[in-house]
Amino acid sequence: MKMKLILFILTLMFCLGANAQEITWKQHAVDGHRTGVTQKGVGETEAAMGKVKRLPRRYHAPNGTKYKRGTARKVAKIMIEAQDSMAFVKEVIAYSPRIMEKERPECALTNWYIDALMKKTSEYTGKHIDVGFANYGGVRIDMPEGNVFRDDIMSMFPFSNKLYYFTLTGESLLEICNNIATRRPEVFGGLRLVIKDQKLVSATVDGQPIDPKKIYSVATLDYLMSGNSWFRFGKYAIDGFNTEKPVLEAMLEYVAELTRQGKPIEYKTDGRFTVIE
Repeated sequence: MKMKLILFILTLMFCLGANAQEITWKQHAVDGHRTGVTQKGVGETEAAMGKVKRLPRRYHAPNGTKYKRGTARKVAKIMIEAQDSMAFVKEVIAYSPRIMEKERPECALTNWYIDALMKKTSEYTGKHIDVGFANYGGVRIDMPEGNVFRDDIMSMFPFSNKLYYFTLTGESLLEICNNIATRRPEVFGGLRLVIKDQKLVSATVDGQPIDPKKIYSVATLDYLMSGNSWFRFGKYAIDGFNTEKPVLEAMLEYVAELTRQGKPIEYKTDGRFTVIE
Protein backbone atom coordinates (compact mmCIF):
# COMPACT_ATOMS: atom_id res chain seq x y z
CA MET A 1 0.00 0.00 0.00
CA LYS A 2 2.85 2.38 0.85
CA MET A 3 4.56 1.79 -2.51
CA LYS A 4 1.27 2.33 -4.34
CA LEU A 5 0.82 5.71 -2.70
CA ILE A 6 4.36 6.74 -3.62
CA LEU A 7 3.74 5.70 -7.21
CA PHE A 8 0.49 7.70 -7.22
CA ILE A 9 2.36 10.81 -6.09
CA LEU A 10 5.05 10.40 -8.72
CA THR A 11 2.43 9.75 -11.42
CA LEU A 12 0.48 12.86 -10.47
CA MET A 13 3.61 15.02 -10.56
CA PHE A 14 4.54 13.64 -13.99
CA CYS A 15 1.07 14.06 -15.45
CA LEU A 16 0.66 17.60 -14.21
CA GLY A 17 4.03 18.52 -15.65
CA ALA A 18 3.24 16.89 -18.97
CA ASN A 19 0.05 18.94 -19.27
CA ALA A 20 1.76 22.19 -18.28
CA GLN A 21 -0.55 22.50 -15.28
CA GLU A 22 0.79 24.32 -12.27
CA ILE A 23 0.16 23.02 -8.78
CA THR A 24 0.66 25.29 -5.80
CA TRP A 25 -0.50 23.20 -2.86
CA LYS A 26 2.08 21.57 -0.65
CA GLN A 27 3.85 18.46 -1.89
CA HIS A 28 5.48 15.99 0.50
CA ALA A 29 8.91 14.64 -0.40
CA VAL A 30 9.00 10.95 -1.24
CA ASP A 31 11.95 10.28 1.06
CA GLY A 32 10.94 7.06 2.78
CA HIS A 33 10.11 8.84 6.03
CA ARG A 34 6.33 8.74 5.92
CA THR A 35 3.78 6.97 3.79
CA GLY A 36 2.46 9.98 1.87
CA VAL A 37 -0.97 10.15 3.48
CA THR A 38 -1.44 13.86 4.18
CA GLN A 39 -4.63 14.42 6.12
CA LYS A 40 -4.98 13.83 9.86
CA GLY A 41 -8.21 11.87 9.78
CA VAL A 42 -11.19 10.63 7.84
CA GLY A 43 -13.21 13.51 6.38
CA GLU A 44 -10.32 15.95 6.11
CA THR A 45 -9.22 14.90 2.62
CA GLU A 46 -11.00 17.65 0.72
CA ALA A 47 -9.20 20.46 2.51
CA ALA A 48 -5.85 18.78 1.96
CA MET A 49 -6.23 17.47 -1.58
CA GLY A 50 -9.33 18.98 -3.18
CA LYS A 51 -12.25 17.03 -4.66
CA VAL A 52 -13.33 15.32 -7.86
CA LYS A 53 -16.83 15.94 -9.21
CA ARG A 54 -18.64 13.42 -11.42
CA LEU A 55 -20.97 15.90 -13.16
CA PRO A 56 -19.64 18.02 -14.60
CA ARG A 57 -16.36 16.16 -14.61
CA ARG A 58 -13.96 18.41 -12.79
CA TYR A 59 -11.06 18.18 -10.40
CA HIS A 60 -11.14 21.07 -7.92
CA ALA A 61 -7.65 21.53 -6.49
CA PRO A 62 -7.18 23.05 -3.00
CA ASN A 63 -5.82 26.25 -4.59
CA GLY A 64 -9.11 26.84 -6.43
CA THR A 65 -7.97 25.69 -9.86
CA LYS A 66 -10.42 23.51 -11.79
CA TYR A 67 -9.18 20.85 -14.19
CA LYS A 68 -11.54 19.35 -16.75
CA ARG A 69 -9.10 17.90 -19.27
CA GLY A 70 -5.94 15.81 -19.18
CA THR A 71 -5.09 13.12 -16.67
CA ALA A 72 -5.01 15.31 -13.55
CA ARG A 73 -8.61 14.43 -12.63
CA LYS A 74 -8.07 10.68 -13.01
CA VAL A 75 -4.90 10.59 -10.95
CA ALA A 76 -6.34 12.91 -8.30
CA LYS A 77 -9.35 10.60 -7.98
CA ILE A 78 -7.09 7.60 -7.29
CA MET A 79 -5.08 9.49 -4.70
CA ILE A 80 -8.09 11.00 -2.95
CA GLU A 81 -9.88 7.65 -2.72
CA ALA A 82 -6.79 6.13 -1.09
CA GLN A 83 -6.62 8.78 1.64
CA ASP A 84 -9.55 7.82 3.87
CA SER A 85 -8.74 4.13 3.65
CA MET A 86 -5.22 4.93 4.90
CA ALA A 87 -6.21 7.55 7.47
CA PHE A 88 -5.50 5.14 10.34
CA VAL A 89 -1.76 5.57 9.76
CA LYS A 90 -2.10 9.22 10.82
CA GLU A 91 -3.51 8.27 14.21
CA VAL A 92 -1.39 9.62 17.06
CA ILE A 93 -0.36 6.56 19.08
CA ALA A 94 2.38 7.92 21.35
CA TYR A 95 4.45 10.91 22.38
CA SER A 96 8.20 11.37 22.13
CA PRO A 97 9.71 14.23 24.20
CA ARG A 98 12.77 14.46 21.94
CA ILE A 99 14.23 13.26 18.68
CA MET A 100 16.12 9.99 18.93
CA GLU A 101 18.57 9.66 16.05
CA LYS A 102 20.05 6.41 14.83
CA GLU A 103 23.83 6.35 15.09
CA ARG A 104 26.71 4.02 15.83
CA PRO A 105 28.20 2.64 17.99
CA GLU A 106 25.34 3.04 20.46
CA CYS A 107 22.28 5.27 20.59
CA ALA A 108 19.05 5.59 22.55
CA LEU A 109 16.91 4.58 19.56
CA THR A 110 18.55 1.23 18.83
CA ASN A 111 18.82 0.46 22.57
CA TRP A 112 15.08 1.12 22.90
CA TYR A 113 14.37 -1.06 19.88
CA ILE A 114 16.36 -4.15 20.86
CA ASP A 115 15.31 -4.01 24.53
CA ALA A 116 11.68 -3.84 23.40
CA LEU A 117 12.18 -6.85 21.11
CA MET A 118 13.73 -8.82 23.96
CA LYS A 119 10.76 -8.01 26.18
CA LYS A 120 8.20 -8.93 23.53
CA THR A 121 10.02 -12.16 22.62
CA SER A 122 9.94 -13.17 26.28
CA GLU A 123 6.21 -12.46 26.40
CA TYR A 124 5.48 -14.44 23.24
CA THR A 125 7.58 -17.45 24.22
CA GLY A 126 7.20 -17.46 28.00
CA LYS A 127 10.97 -17.82 28.23
CA HIS A 128 13.65 -15.74 29.89
CA ILE A 129 15.81 -13.81 27.40
CA ASP A 130 19.47 -13.19 28.21
CA VAL A 131 20.59 -11.25 25.15
CA GLY A 132 19.20 -9.82 21.94
CA PHE A 133 20.66 -9.06 18.52
CA ALA A 134 19.35 -7.11 15.52
CA ASN A 135 20.92 -5.56 12.45
CA TYR A 136 21.55 -1.81 12.45
CA GLY A 137 19.88 -1.39 9.06
CA GLY A 138 16.60 -2.77 10.40
CA VAL A 139 15.73 0.66 11.84
CA ARG A 140 14.99 2.90 8.86
CA ILE A 141 14.21 6.36 10.30
CA ASP A 142 14.75 8.39 13.46
CA MET A 143 12.17 8.80 16.21
CA PRO A 144 10.52 12.22 15.80
CA GLU A 145 9.92 14.74 18.56
CA GLY A 146 6.33 15.32 19.65
CA ASN A 147 3.32 13.30 18.54
CA VAL A 148 4.20 9.91 17.09
CA PHE A 149 1.91 8.60 14.37
CA ARG A 150 1.34 4.96 13.54
CA ASP A 151 2.90 6.08 10.24
CA ASP A 152 6.21 6.77 12.02
CA ILE A 153 6.48 3.29 13.53
CA MET A 154 5.43 1.69 10.22
CA SER A 155 8.15 3.64 8.42
CA MET A 156 10.69 2.88 11.15
CA PHE A 157 10.21 -0.89 10.87
CA PRO A 158 8.93 -1.53 7.32
CA PHE A 159 10.25 -5.06 6.87
CA SER A 160 8.43 -8.38 7.29
CA ASN A 161 11.05 -9.89 9.62
CA LYS A 162 9.75 -11.99 12.50
CA LEU A 163 11.04 -12.51 16.03
CA TYR A 164 13.10 -15.64 16.57
CA TYR A 165 14.10 -17.38 19.82
CA PHE A 166 17.12 -19.68 20.18
CA THR A 167 19.74 -20.87 22.64
CA LEU A 168 23.50 -21.12 22.28
CA THR A 169 26.57 -21.82 24.39
CA GLY A 170 28.62 -19.12 26.08
CA GLU A 171 31.50 -20.15 23.84
CA SER A 172 29.41 -19.30 20.76
CA LEU A 173 28.25 -16.07 22.35
CA LEU A 174 31.86 -15.04 22.94
CA GLU A 175 32.65 -15.76 19.30
CA ILE A 176 29.81 -13.44 18.26
CA CYS A 177 31.07 -10.76 20.65
CA ASN A 178 34.57 -11.05 19.18
CA ASN A 179 33.07 -10.65 15.71
CA ILE A 180 31.27 -7.49 16.85
CA ALA A 181 34.58 -6.11 18.14
CA THR A 182 36.30 -6.54 14.78
CA ARG A 183 33.41 -5.17 12.69
CA ARG A 184 31.07 -2.20 12.76
CA PRO A 185 28.84 -2.45 15.86
CA GLU A 186 25.34 -3.77 15.34
CA VAL A 187 22.35 -3.63 17.68
CA PHE A 188 22.42 -5.71 20.85
CA GLY A 189 20.87 -5.86 24.31
CA GLY A 190 21.60 -7.72 27.54
CA LEU A 191 25.34 -7.47 26.91
CA ARG A 192 27.99 -5.00 27.95
CA LEU A 193 31.05 -5.04 25.72
CA VAL A 194 34.37 -3.25 26.17
CA ILE A 195 36.48 -2.94 23.02
CA LYS A 196 40.03 -1.74 22.45
CA ASP A 197 41.86 -1.68 19.11
CA GLN A 198 39.01 -3.75 17.61
CA LYS A 199 39.60 -6.50 20.15
CA LEU A 200 37.22 -7.69 22.85
CA VAL A 201 38.42 -6.69 26.33
CA SER A 202 35.40 -7.91 28.27
CA ALA A 203 31.88 -9.21 27.70
CA THR A 204 29.30 -9.55 30.46
CA VAL A 205 25.67 -10.65 30.74
CA ASP A 206 23.70 -9.42 33.73
CA GLY A 207 26.93 -8.14 35.24
CA GLN A 208 28.73 -11.48 35.01
CA PRO A 209 31.48 -12.52 32.55
CA ILE A 210 30.18 -14.84 29.84
CA ASP A 211 30.65 -18.45 30.89
CA PRO A 212 31.77 -20.53 27.86
CA LYS A 213 29.97 -23.61 29.22
CA LYS A 214 26.67 -21.91 30.10
CA ILE A 215 23.59 -21.93 27.83
CA TYR A 216 22.20 -18.50 26.98
CA SER A 217 18.84 -17.58 25.45
CA VAL A 218 18.68 -15.13 22.56
CA ALA A 219 16.03 -12.96 20.92
CA THR A 220 16.72 -12.03 17.31
CA LEU A 221 15.13 -11.91 13.82
CA ASP A 222 14.47 -14.78 11.44
CA TYR A 223 16.31 -12.68 8.84
CA LEU A 224 19.55 -13.15 10.79
CA MET A 225 19.08 -16.88 11.25
CA SER A 226 19.08 -17.61 7.54
CA GLY A 227 22.56 -16.36 6.70
CA ASN A 228 21.74 -12.70 6.08
CA SER A 229 24.26 -10.14 7.34
CA TRP A 230 27.41 -11.57 8.95
CA PHE A 231 25.67 -12.95 12.03
CA ARG A 232 24.64 -16.36 10.61
CA PHE A 233 23.12 -17.34 13.94
CA GLY A 234 21.82 -20.60 12.55
CA LYS A 235 25.23 -22.22 12.92
CA TYR A 236 25.30 -21.40 16.65
CA ALA A 237 21.77 -22.41 17.62
CA ILE A 238 21.32 -25.43 19.89
CA ASP A 239 17.56 -25.18 19.51
CA GLY A 240 14.99 -22.49 18.83
CA PHE A 241 11.94 -21.50 16.84
CA ASN A 242 10.31 -18.73 14.87
CA THR A 243 7.62 -16.94 16.89
CA GLU A 244 5.96 -15.91 13.58
CA LYS A 245 5.39 -12.50 15.18
CA PRO A 246 6.36 -9.61 12.84
CA VAL A 247 8.72 -6.99 14.24
CA LEU A 248 6.36 -4.17 13.26
CA GLU A 249 3.45 -5.79 15.10
CA ALA A 250 5.61 -6.33 18.19
CA MET A 251 6.80 -2.70 18.21
CA LEU A 252 3.28 -1.34 17.72
CA GLU A 253 2.12 -3.46 20.66
CA TYR A 254 5.02 -2.20 22.76
CA VAL A 255 4.28 1.44 21.92
CA ALA A 256 0.59 0.90 22.72
CA GLU A 257 1.56 -0.51 26.12
CA LEU A 258 3.64 2.57 26.90
CA THR A 259 0.77 4.87 25.93
CA ARG A 260 -1.74 2.93 28.04
CA GLN A 261 0.60 3.36 31.00
CA GLY A 262 0.86 7.09 30.34
CA LYS A 263 4.54 6.80 29.43
CA PRO A 264 6.28 8.61 26.55
CA ILE A 265 8.73 7.04 24.14
CA GLU A 266 12.11 7.88 25.63
CA TYR A 267 15.35 6.03 26.28
CA LYS A 268 19.04 6.56 26.82
CA THR A 269 22.46 5.09 26.16
CA ASP A 270 23.85 3.01 29.00
CA GLY A 271 27.40 2.19 28.01
CA ARG A 272 26.62 -1.27 26.67
CA PHE A 273 29.22 -0.64 23.95
CA THR A 274 32.39 1.00 25.27
CA VAL A 275 35.46 1.69 23.19
CA ILE A 276 38.72 2.35 25.04
CA GLU A 277 40.99 4.74 23.16
